[in-house]
Amino acid sequence: MDHNSTISIFDRKYNTGDQFSLILNKFQTFQVGHPADLSGTTINSSHPIAVFAGNKCNRIGYHGTCSMLMEMVPPIDEFDRIFIVPPNVNRYQSVVRIVSAIQTKVTYSVEGINTTTTLLKNRITDFIIRENEIGYIESTEPVLVNVFATGSPDSRVHGDPYMTVVSGINQYLNQYIVVVPEGYSLSLATFIVRNESLSNLQINRTDVYEYFKVFQSTVFVRTTFYSVLTINVPSGVIQVETKDDSPFGMFVYGHRSHDGHGYAANALLTRICSN
Repeated sequence: MDHNSTISIFDRKYNTGDQFSLILNKFQTFQVGHPADLSGTTINSSHPIAVFAGNKCNRIGYHGTCSMLMEMVPPIDEFDRIFIVPPNVNRYQSVVRIVSAIQTKVTYSVEGINTTTTLLKNRITDFIIRENEIGYIESTEPVLVNVFATGSPDSRVHGDPYMTVVSGINQYLNQYIVVVPEGYSLSLATFIVRNESLSNLQINRTDVYEYFKVFQSTVFVRTTFYSVLTINVPSGVIQVETKDDSPFGMFVYGHRSHDGHGYAANALLTRICSN
């Protein structure tokens, strides 16, 4: 937490580095909050649990009003090392946050400009991508990546921020069935797929090229080129798959006046082993 900041739990104050323990019975929940940034907090349990984290109301940027930002956090042993972060179209920019569980060297790239830094255990680093840029992340140890779409300066949009957990490329699937919420003036889906498999991508049994394209670019990952494609999608249930069974990433998001949402379509939890 911030220097000299404390958090009060059950009338006892805790500082950065302190530990707090409790017993949860079946179906019980526990929630703790604090004005300080709690990124990097480690939670250990004797049995599997679900953890959600975020903000009750955060502005993120200089436009729009605050929104609730909340996501389910994957467990540490399901983090990944390689991430492609697509832009949030019709948002001025996005804040990408990398969280380390152990000390690791991280390299992130935006438009071919590389930055390398060493993250100590439980530390974070942020960088910015704009609405026409792609972020690429590679780390020596598995990390967690979140992206925060900022409020938009565009007077036609006035969208508020939203938060999305980014799936690593080892968590991609070859088929998704997702629900696109109704009531949004702009509903979008972004796909991250190997270049040679883009023509095999289908939505509701229709080739992806039949949909209106909003954004398209490519990014080079080690020995492979990936296409990043954003299209307009209808509300309701949609099924997306590749005819050649190639895995791909998918993100769904929507905008309307003073509101926005975004989520990763799915994530395959795979244990990433050390080389």
